[in-house]
Amino acid sequence: MRIYLCLLGLLIAQGTARAGEDIEKMPGYVAFDAYITVPTETETSIEVYLKAPLLRMVSAAIRREEPELAEMIDGISLIRVHGFSVAARELARVRKEIAALAASLEETGWERVARIREGDELIHVYLRIDGEKVTGLLMMGFEEADEAVFVNIVGDIDPAQIGRLGSKFNIAPLDSLRLDRESASTSARATVLESEE
Repeated sequence: MRIYLCLLGLLIAQGTARAGEDIEKMPGYVAFDAYITVPTETETSIEVYLKAPLLRMVSAAIRREEPELAEMIDGISLIRVHGFSVAARELARVRKEIAALAASLEETGWERVARIREGDELIHVYLRIDGEKVTGLLMMGFEEADEAVFVNIVGDIDPAQIGRLGSKFNIAPLDSLRLDRESASTSARATVLESEE
């Protein structure tokens, strides 16, 4: 699996305790584990819950060199990544559950803005747009033929910085996405995201 976070050690030290803001009630939060059944014997490739305190440390560290990215990171409440291997016998079920989650997202105001296919990899990217703001991003699908991945970013997101955010935290294929704020806030259905080969 290609998704790694450079600050995973710090995250483990931080733990997954939830304090402060109620992230799960924010419009950009997606409880994807309510739709996706991960068998108990399945090997988890990565599970990360990166919350505001650690994100603020990152933004402070990069503010001088990358002020625009630091400003966006200041507005993010959560970066959540969950990836796991999928046995061949489970592939059809997981794909069906992803389709059910996609349908639910579209019924609740999310817009699919990209579908990225490279060989056996297929990733769907959704944005939650509230008024003039992008308040959530969900990326889900298969990074490899047998590796499912889900990424949820919650907060005030600058679409123009999404690629840089992916590069900073080594979240592929986020690092290849390009989207400008004006087109995202005006009409997500008309937006085209590009994936660099």
